[in-house]
Parts: sequence; structure tokens; C-alpha cells
Amino acid sequence: MVKIMRSGIVPPLIDVVMGGHGEAQDHAAGSLFSLSLDEQNKNAIGVLGALSPLLHTLRLDSERTRYDWALAFYHLSLVQSNQVKMIKVGAVHILLRMVKSEHMLGLIIGLCNWRGAWKGGQLC
Repeated sequence: MVKIMRSGIVPPLIDVVMGGHGEAQDHAAGSLFSLSLDEQNKNAIGVLGALSPLLHTLRLDSERTRYDWALAFYHLSLVQSNQVKMIKVGAVHILLRMVKSEHMLGLIIGLCNWRGAWKGGQLC
């Protein structure tokens, strides 16, 4: 999967997530999830700017896209640098609103991964 990352696929996937239609967005979110499974890709996906666009997928109607996003979110949140970026792009507010309205336990587990990103009330 590292070869795939080096090919420059993440920016086009981000474009599809942000502006594609229906099934294309589903596949792009699924691809980002698949890439996030590889330990070497987790940080790179965050560096390449995929975290904020992945939050965009939560507003889509497709249950499949939201499911793939939740799985990608979980795997990407295992990296501390991504935790800080997710907090900065407003993920906590969005996720807490979702948890209240949709009772999504997986998102709570992802939020728990961020516990190490806070020290003394500051982002690390």
C-alpha cells in the first residue's frame, strides 16, 4: 500500500470525497479507509490533508460512506499528529453532535484515542 500512497492517489481521492457524486464518494471514502489500515500510511494521509474532507463525508446521505469514514477515522486517530489535526478541524464538536443524535459508539471509541493529545489543557 505504500506504493499506492507514493503514486499520489490521496489528493484525487480527497477531490472525489469533496466533489464527487454518490457512489464515487463511497468508493473514495472506502479507499481512504483501506489506505489507513497500513501503519506507514496513517500519518501521510493526515499530512496530505484528508482529515477535514473526511469530516465532510459525515454530511452525506450514504450510510456506506459514513461507515467507511468511521473506520478510517478510527485508524487515523491512532496517530497522535492526526489526533491534534482532527481536534483543530473541529472533529470533536461534530462527533459529539453525532453521538448525541445517532448513538454511535465507534465514534466515542475514536474520541478516546485523543486523550493523549491533551496535556495541561493544551494540544501537544
